Amino acid sequence: MSVDLLIPALLILGFLCIILNTVLGGGGGAVLVPSLILFFNHSTNAAIATGFVTIAVGAMVSTFAYSRQGRVDYRLGLILGALTLPGTILGAFIGNLIQGPVFQLVLGIVIVLVALLPVKTTNIGAKGSEGGWSRKLTDAFGKEFLYTVRMRVAILSAVATGFESGTFGAAGALVLTPGMIIAGFPIHIALATARLVALVLSLTGSVTRLYLGQVDIALTPWLSVGAIVGGFVGARVARILKSGLLTKIVSFGISLLGVALILKSIF
Repeated sequence: MSVDLLIPALLILGFLCIILNTVLGGGGGAVLVPSLILFFNHSTNAAIATGFVTIAVGAMVSTFAYSRQGRVDYRLGLILGALTLPGTILGAFIGNLIQGPVFQLVLGIVIVLVALLPVKTTNIGAKGSEGGWSRKLTDAFGKEFLYTVRMRVAILSAVATGFESGTFGAAGALVLTPGMIIAGFPIHIALATARLVALVLSLTGSVTRLYLGQVDIALTPWLSVGAIVGGFVGARVARILKSGLLTKIVSFGISLLGVALILKSIF
């Protein structure tokens, strides 16, 4: 790719990645990592590492934007974020040991499978559950949210997200956000709180991958600028958008990227 096109492409890619994460609760990493591999000729681990830094920047901005809306459940978000840490660190070291077409094949399969989760959970309501953790949150617009969280479901989704993200660096939030909705979070609270969890997870993944020397320092600033804009814009869009149809469209697109990775690893 020519230098004239490189910077705009990186800005757009960073913006798109974080818009998807902020509006849909996930999908940005599943676009970013395959794109860096397919179109920027990155190794799998370099793409994952660079993606972690971009997502960390975007998650920081979108968490701040959502906090101004009063829709972040900080207590549960920090608990779930902490639960992602062991899997994120362990997964990074496991991923570092796996190289080449086999890893790309597995990554492609994981992306295709996980991309289908939001489609299955789009219409799931936050009905809560008896015996769960009752929560009450009033946002900055005066809307009150009463919900009950089934902690076993939320904990399982957080642990699975940490390991999946640490190993593959993509589609982790596509596990987390549907899991939180199934656990009983209202969708708007799930979207906002998932950004806090993603911030904890992606910062841990970024530090671990920096330690392993995998982050592309040259591309990261441009991706991060796009991510900053995407974080602010996405939080505004998510407040008013009914994202059911958009979720299905994006899931289909992510699946195509996964299929492209599978084909690249085979041929």
